[in-house]
Amino acid sequence: GVAVRWAIEVGDAHLALDLIGYGQWYWILESDWQPFSRWVDEVLSAFGDRFPRGRATTHACCLFQRVMVGEENRDTALRRFQEIEGVLATEGERPEDHHVLVHGVFYMAMLEEDLGPYHQRLRAALEHSDPWIRAMVGALLAVLETIRGRVGLSREYAEASLAGFRALGDVWGRCQALAQVADARRYDDGERVLRLLDESTHLAVEGGLTGMASNLR
Repeated sequence: GVAVRWAIEVGDAHLALDLIGYGQWYWILESDWQPFSRWVDEVLSAFGDRFPRGRATTHACCLFQRVMVGEENRDTALRRFQEIEGVLATEGERPEDHHVLVHGVFYMAMLEEDLGPYHQRLRAALEHSDPWIRAMVGALLAVLETIRGRVGLSREYAEASLAGFRALGDVWGRCQALAQVADARRYDDGERVLRLLDESTHLAVEGGLTGMASNLR
């Protein structure tokens, strides 16, 4: 927090955005958004529309964080995310190409009508060139398809996500995918569900993901 405030005081937008961009994953892994949200608010308040060129992605991450912690209604949330997409578009970027912002496509898909444009974009992202994006999108689609009542499809996505994260050796991603597979299998394979949840909790503890481990217990 001290470094972010110093960057704001000296008017160094590049440094402030670097600290936000590199710090966001720390808070994701900690499962604690509150300190990060305060820093984001300070950066947005300090620089407003005066963000330097070439920093659209981190600017979009700041705006996305504000949407995530806000209490907007459906229409307002969709409008604000479209504004975020506009920021990204100025530099030829899309949310589904970013490891954090891809979650925004998922949240918008939950808000829109079933099988709407954002849902279709998530499905298309299963063919992304980045294997991490593909695995993450599988986990997100598993949640979405469960909500929409397509349990069989949810299982397929969850299993593919787990296989993808296992191949990558990503502990955080594996924990996410294990939880989704467990959720998708909760009615047909109780013993495997318990094994999956035990594995996920063990991985989180061993990986130092204390916030996630607490949520899984």
